[in-house]
Amino acid sequence: MKLRGSELLGTVVASVLDERPGRHKIQDAGEKVANMSELKKVVFTVADVEAEERLIREYVASAFQRIEHRDDAQWPIFNRYGQDPSMDHGEVVFYIFGDTEAVVSDERPRWDELAASNRLDEWEVVDTGVEIADFDERQRLQFRLRYAASRMSLDCLDTFDSLPDALDEFEDEVYTVGWGSCLHHLINQLGYQANGGEEEIDLLFQSLVGRLYAMNMAPSYGSGVTVSKIEELKTELDALSTRLQEQERDQQTT
Repeated sequence: MKLRGSELLGTVVASVLDERPGRHKIQDAGEKVANMSELKKVVFTVADVEAEERLIREYVASAFQRIEHRDDAQWPIFNRYGQDPSMDHGEVVFYIFGDTEAVVSDERPRWDELAASNRLDEWEVVDTGVEIADFDERQRLQFRLRYAASRMSLDCLDTFDSLPDALDEFEDEVYTVGWGSCLHHLINQLGYQANGGEEEIDLLFQSLVGRLYAMNMAPSYGSGVTVSKIEELKTELDALSTRLQEQERDQQTT
């Protein structure tokens, strides 16, 4: 598998739209949101990672449905940042595309109510100055994929009262069953297992490379942590190679 350097960097180098703001202040109820554009970000600051999930379940899920049913908006997207080591709080960023002024006007009372009930520490609307009409094909695909990912995430949260472990919910079982199983079946159901499954491996490897680049660029990590993780992965892959060769020999002798 060959990946061009530009493709690798493209998976991790954030565009202006992806830059995460820091802590923000709640706007006064009478303050108008200026500088209308076709893309605004609403930054919700909460206490921690657990509060992020509560906000997504209690507000983002319903807001997502409301925006999907509007004729003047599209592509609702959200991301969360509380697991970033540089953060001392939780943060959920909600993206609004379309007639952003109308959406903000309709949703703003709900944000004020969330803040008044202490389910939200702070919120702010950030105008990006971006017009959807200016997107090239790559940018449009990027945001459509993020929209699809947001929908899938909300479906998963709706399915589970408590999300399963990422890797393995049952440590004593012969094979692992965790959220990774969901990812595997999603890849299968969408048909991304061409070449006898090599496409799935290539897809996951590209995602892995992107995450390593991101870790390497993060001030709280850097190359030392990233290289250490790569060495750990190399050791595990070498051990896996040995096990697979042993498995093949055992099959040949039976």
